[in-house]
Amino acid sequence: MIGIFDSGVGGLTVWREIRRCLPEVSLIYLADQAHVPYGPRSALEITRFTEHGVRELVARGCSVIVIACNTATAAALPHLRNTFPQIAFVGMEPAVKPAVALTHTGVIGILATYTTVKSERLANLVQRYARNVRVIEQACPVWVDLVERGEFDQPHAFAQVADDLHDLFSAQVDTLVLGCTHFPFLSGCIQRAIDTYSPNALIHIIDPAPAVAQQCQRLWRAYAPARADNIPDKMLLATTGDAQSFAQLAFRLLNITPAFEGAFDIVAITP
Repeated sequence: MIGIFDSGVGGLTVWREIRRCLPEVSLIYLADQAHVPYGPRSALEITRFTEHGVRELVARGCSVIVIACNTATAAALPHLRNTFPQIAFVGMEPAVKPAVALTHTGVIGILATYTTVKSERLANLVQRYARNVRVIEQACPVWVDLVERGEFDQPHAFAQVADDLHDLFSAQVDTLVLGCTHFPFLSGCIQRAIDTYSPNALIHIIDPAPAVAQQCQRLWRAYAPARADNIPDKMLLATTGDAQSFAQLAFRLLNITPAFEGAFDIVAITP
């Protein structure tokens, strides 16, 4: 069984891709909505919350766990690997190397939370792969809240996204790295901002979820190649917040129609 953990609903972008790659494997998704957003929190808090979530997933039988949160990966992944040596972990990291390969202007933008922007993990990636390009690290602290409130398609969401991207357009950025799993749910606003304020530019948008799902697929098949994993009758989505509100938002984000809502079990767990 594979577990997917995030501070909120952003990791559903990763859940969706893993589901496509491994439809035969049971998945459990856990959103720590009692503590979202993680971006403004200390590394110690983030590590504590993430460890609590991982313990819940381990107790439910997960042997591979995806930390589908850049902020939690940067703060907690080494600790988790030391604490749970029996678990195979997959983390998130901003796609700096692919962005460098794509850019023609030599300017890439990394969109992330404050914690990710300030992290040693990101600094090391930039130092390793992006010495010969200009990297603009743009913290977008409001974006997670927009998605968590279900306002990702509202006019004020577009206005916020356009404002945060303004300086990057002026700098001739041609590649945008989505450094938070919530941000792909704002792709419509991002593309609209590009079309409005930089209509003649070809700007690549890199969502790391497909690559993470492929890595998860490789790890699962190497880690448990002969293991039979029976798919339960229902898919489990869990939250440390309000289960009903979580279900409504998750179904909107995943475009789940009422006819298929019965395929999911939505549960609330203790934060």
